[in-house]
Amino acid sequence: MPVPAMTLTNDLNALLQSTAAGPSQPSEALRAPAPAPRGWEAGVRYEPGGTMVVTTPAAEQPPVSETDWRARVEELGLNVPDGWRVRLVEARHDPAAWHRDAQGEDAVTRPVWRCRYVIEPAAPDWPSAGDVDALVRDAMRRRRKPRTTAETAERALVVVYADAQSGKVGRDGGTPELITRVAERFDRLGDHIRDLKAIGQGPTAAYWLDAGDCVENYETPGSRRTPTT
Repeated sequence: MPVPAMTLTNDLNALLQSTAAGPSQPSEALRAPAPAPRGWEAGVRYEPGGTMVVTTPAAEQPPVSETDWRARVEELGLNVPDGWRVRLVEARHDPAAWHRDAQGEDAVTRPVWRCRYVIEPAAPDWPSAGDVDALVRDAMRRRRKPRTTAETAERALVVVYADAQSGKVGRDGGTPELITRVAERFDRLGDHIRDLKAIGQGPTAAYWLDAGDCVENYETPGSRRTPTT
């Protein structure tokens, strides 16, 4: 059955009157900025040591002082206890954060600052002097474990003997003084070998090299070349 035109007109007028009587302000959802990027949602993260990491809502201006840091954290309803401080650890400028200021209006971009803070003890909890002394004492008492070496490792000790000029007499004396000096060198050589063994690097072979000029007035005849046929 067709609806009379007068009835449709009355229903339309009633609908228009109802809409006009409704709220004229845009909803809070439309006034609010877009959600924060992932990881920058406002909130608090508690670290195992008691430190709190606080991410505050975006703001149009960056924080300028420690007082400002504390105020922005307390805006979240947090109470910073005595003996603790607020420290800014990260600040990011977002030049393309968008807002919709009124219902029906297009979204606009407005730069904002996103900041993260930590709430931590105002003074580091350093150990006492006695604790430090104990740590140093324990470290000094610790003995280094001997380094393991491969059984197949080979190390050679090479001793070069040169310019002794035995038989010569001069400002350093003669043969008796030379023998005394050589004996002292053997003592040093023995100490050196013991030191190498103490650290697990003892030699497995030794070489004594005569580098020449060991005997005074000793001449080496020139080499002769035998012609070959």
